[in-house]
Amino acid sequence: MMEDHFYCKDLHEPIITKDKPAGKDDKAWEILNRKAVAVIRKYIDRSLFEHVSTYTNAYELWTKLESMIQKKTPRNKALLVRRLVKLEYKDGQSMMEHLNNFKGVVNQLSKVDMKIEDEMQALLLLSSLPESWDTLVVTLSNSAPEEKLTMDTVSDSLLNEETRRKERGSSTMSEANVIDRRGRDETRGRNRTRDRDQSRGRSKSRPRVTCYYCGKVGHRKPECRFYKKDQQTGNIKPDRFNPTKKHDDKTTTIVSDEDNDVYMMFILLENAIFSILPPMILHGSLTLVLPFMSLLMEASSQLTKVVTLVTYKWEIKEEARLLEEEM
Repeated sequence: MMEDHFYCKDLHEPIITKDKPAGKDDKAWEILNRKAVAVIRKYIDRSLFEHVSTYTNAYELWTKLESMIQKKTPRNKALLVRRLVKLEYKDGQSMMEHLNNFKGVVNQLSKVDMKIEDEMQALLLLSSLPESWDTLVVTLSNSAPEEKLTMDTVSDSLLNEETRRKERGSSTMSEANVIDRRGRDETRGRNRTRDRDQSRGRSKSRPRVTCYYCGKVGHRKPECRFYKKDQQTGNIKPDRFNPTKKHDDKTTTIVSDEDNDVYMMFILLENAIFSILPPMILHGSLTLVLPFMSLLMEASSQLTKVVTLVTYKWEIKEEARLLEEEM
């Protein structure tokens, strides 16, 4: 790059020619030479300045620097070769920067008379890539014309692949955000569904009680909306349902004690008993009552038995029939 700078400033003649060219004015040549020396001293590293500070001839100064920096010794060549072989590309690094570093070492080898063929440069460049680029390496190797790679082909492919990966990375991040939001929505949906199912399960498992106030099944008196409404208006009516009342039609309805929070109802109809509530042990020939409106068993020939439920007693008689209550 320094040499290019001299050509741009028209100061290249003093570093490539030791003696004054023919036809060149002595004073003009001296000024040109002095300018070239000043530019070299301006841009060289401080660690080298003391080694060349006494030089006044641009050609001699340039030659000295070349001998110090670009020594053609085997040791210097070995160091450059090692640097080239160990050069590695890291994911996320700029591919253009990597190519510049690679080409810079190749140029330094060329200046010490170590020219590397184009195909060898291409292979060394591919070998500097990490394993995540193996697919591209295999593709380039299999598609190489006449089984020979070139630096131009490999360099263009690497730059294109870098662009493709960047675009795919942006797309992947967008998709990840969408999936993440969708996952959270689905999770919330499943939680809501589970809560509803649990709520339904609790409601299904709740005993079918009878409200004393309105006589309807499914709630208790404190939960009755008619009872609450009448409470607000101060017009409370007598209970429509009495669990201790014995009906004239000899149909027996069984309910539980409120204190034990157990709610049951049994209806005896034509020598069979139905249950619409949880299981209950009965004394006598009727032994077990199962839930969910199941037909339990036929009553024995002696149907007049005493059934004990909590602290209450009812008589079950053979002539019993279904009571159609106003619900």
